[in-house]
Amino acid sequence: YQLHPDSTAHNLHHTIRIVGELDVKAWKGAWEAVFQAHESLRSRYVDVEGQPFRIVHSENIPLRSVAALDWSETVLNAEIDRETQTPFRLEHESV
Repeated sequence: YQLHPDSTAHNLHHTIRIVGELDVKAWKGAWEAVFQAHESLRSRYVDVEGQPFRIVHSENIPLRSVAALDWSETVLNAEIDRETQTPFRLEHESV
């Protein structure tokens, strides 16, 4: 990461298509349970005197909801590509 901070080589993504009605409250609750169970997902890393230091957030990571129901397949794929090509900063953002 430090050698190539603008690289997205380590960004992994997986998309799923949900057909039918989604219980958003249950979906969000499931993700919150995952975040609570795995503190590495709530962690960010900072440099302290040349050494990496992990900071674990106690709160869940905010989930972002995107209304993409009316998007074409082309627009949807372009948005997915845009998101996966955006590097994140370990010192500012959780894994």
